[in-house]
Amino acid sequence: MNKQADSLSMSAQKCMERRKKEYPPFVIDLRSADEYRAGHIAGSRLIPAEKLESRLDQLPPNTAVIVYDQEGGESSQKAAQALKDFGVRKAFFIEGGYESFSAAVDASDDKIEKFPVDQWVTEIEKLFEGTLKPMLQEHGGGITVKSAAPGDLKLQYMGSCATCEDSINGTLKLIHAQLQGYFNHEFKISLV
Repeated sequence: MNKQADSLSMSAQKCMERRKKEYPPFVIDLRSADEYRAGHIAGSRLIPAEKLESRLDQLPPNTAVIVYDQEGGESSQKAAQALKDFGVRKAFFIEGGYESFSAAVDASDDKIEKFPVDQWVTEIEKLFEGTLKPMLQEHGGGITVKSAAPGDLKLQYMGSCATCEDSINGTLKLIHAQLQGYFNHEFKISLV
């Protein structure tokens, strides 16, 4: 790896840490649709490498962007450089690509599947206690996990903005990002 590519690279472990932040990075899967369907980083967006340049205007502003291919090869390095050239200040590729990230997730203690399903509500509540709940309480709201199962999460959303569609949609996006970043698991979220 050359010095320029080195400054754009991020280890799989560092990527996992960044995804656990309050505002996780936007993650792009550069592989084919078939490879994406076979397994991908939870919450990543499929934009094959050959289509990235035509879709740069779809990236969220002021957000770190992380790209990956299967093995952290040349396509991900070129994509990270293209993002930098486009003006994305924080653009990175995952060293070792999806294979490396997948291995890091499997070794992680935070993977939700490592807990018995009857413990998922407790684990998700712990995550929300330190992040989402204080923010909602500051604005007169709240959230409670009613049930959690593989692929399905039921929440009770309370407070002054519980009927405000924009507030609910924004909160649900934040919840999705936090769950995907922390547990690397995709949930369908429904409000009860």
